[in-house]
Order: sequence, then C-alpha cells, then structure tokens
Amino acid sequence: MMTDRLEDLERRIGGLIERYRAAKQQISLFEGRLEESVSECQRLGRENEELRAKVGELENELASRGSREEVVKNKLQQILGQIDSLETEIARVEASSHES
Repeated sequence: MMTDRLEDLERRIGGLIERYRAAKQQISLFEGRLEESVSECQRLGRENEELRAKVGELENELASRGSREEVVKNKLQQILGQIDSLETEIARVEASSHES
C-alpha cells in the first residue's frame, strides 16, 4: 500500500515535470514570437515616420506648386488685360483713321 502511494506520487511528480517542461517550451516559443513582433513593430514605426516625412515633403511641394501656379495665373491675367487694352486702342485708331 505504501509502495502504491509512492508509485502514484512518482507518477504525479513525473506528470508535473512533463507539464513544467512543456510550459517552459511554450513560454520560450511565445518569447521568440514576442521578440519578432517587437522588431516588426519597430520596423513599421520607422517606416511610418519615413512615410510621414515624405507626405510632409509632398504637401510642401504641392503648396509651393499651387502658389507658383497662382502667380503665373495672375501674370497671364495681367497680360490678357494689356492685350485687351491694346486691341481696344488699335480698334479706336483704325476707326478714327477711317473717319478721316
């Protein structure tokens, strides 16, 4: 009877040791995955910062381009206004020369 209890105790201890080893192996796997996830997260963070910087550059370029386009548009409107004035003046000169 005592030997049966000892054998039962040995089996239970053996089972606990096996469970401990399996849990330790599982923890090791989880730690490896966690390290990979941390590395991936850091890489993605750096990539995100690079992309944000690029977006900032593109936004600045777009704003600059829009500003330049506005300047060109205003210059073209001034030139068109001068052309209209010249055409009006030419028409007036031609009209007065036909009257003479």
